[in-house]
Amino acid sequence: MATLHRQLGLAAGVLWLFQATTGTLIVFHWELSDLSASAAHRPTDLGAIGQRIAAVNSDGSGRRVTALWTSDGLADRFDMFISGSATRAGETIRIAGDGAPLRVRPEGARGVTGTLVSLHHDLLVPPFGRWLLGVSGLLLLSNLAVGLAMALPRTGTWRKALVPRKAGPLPTRLYGWHRAIGLIAALPALLTVGSGVLLAFNKPIESLAGIDDPALASPTVPHGGDIGLAEAVHRALAEIPGSTLTAVKLPTETDRTYAVRLKEPGELARAYGASMVFVDAGTGTVRGRFPASEMSGPQALMAALFPLHSGGAGGTAGRVLVLAVGLWLATMTVTGWLLWRARKVRRP
Repeated sequence: MATLHRQLGLAAGVLWLFQATTGTLIVFHWELSDLSASAAHRPTDLGAIGQRIAAVNSDGSGRRVTALWTSDGLADRFDMFISGSATRAGETIRIAGDGAPLRVRPEGARGVTGTLVSLHHDLLVPPFGRWLLGVSGLLLLSNLAVGLAMALPRTGTWRKALVPRKAGPLPTRLYGWHRAIGLIAALPALLTVGSGVLLAFNKPIESLAGIDDPALASPTVPHGGDIGLAEAVHRALAEIPGSTLTAVKLPTETDRTYAVRLKEPGELARAYGASMVFVDAGTGTVRGRFPASEMSGPQALMAALFPLHSGGAGGTAGRVLVLAVGLWLATMTVTGWLLWRARKVRRP
């Protein structure tokens, strides 16, 4: 078992160190991204945001706003996603709560934090990178389990295991530190890595489990009139009391429906809720509601993976814990390599 633990660590250690480092750096990337745009705060005014969307759609550039998402960073920040223009399709416009533009990013532009996120998710080469990281995560998960089984002390020897020796040969001291550090955070690391592995394979898992995103059987037949973004969101919020806005997919020429995504009270997600309400753009009629609280077991499990992996399920404390797990994993990888080197040097 010790040989397997060592060989797996040596084979995939560089990739694990890379994942630990990028994961640590992006724990608070939402807030950093918002701060890089502006630190000013303006309360959310859905009417003003609707006017901003209308202005973009009618500015003669051929652009259309297709969706609005909360930035998940500072309060009252949103991203408008653009399509339809030959020259400016794929733009993302970060706006304040009153609709004022804060930053415009062309298609493919990620910025520093966005690049780190993409590296952590798929190495900038989806879907291959996502699968590679998923396989690497499986190896890491198994190695953590093997290492924990090896490191568990016998009854009455926990103190000795958690206090490394300060004297003795270098390999002995390194092993003591490697074991003690490993025991301290092995369980939260198993949860963080395990949820990350499931996220990497979420599409095939959802397909096998028959999980689909909430959707209506048919689109709304195009007709005149539009109740507007603000009214559509207000009607959706009324359907799930206490909920907060996550995103809105805007009506199109072929489907006059507002698809409003909400975070229902009790959801583990920090901002990106999984509840959906569909509102007719012309009449304001609620065509469908899908609260997260009514999800099936498999749906709820898949919805919980990202909050667990990112630490959002535990609020700020949970995110700090995930940051600590990333530092822990980097430290374990480095001390493991140093231990291997020290033992190799001592061999005759």
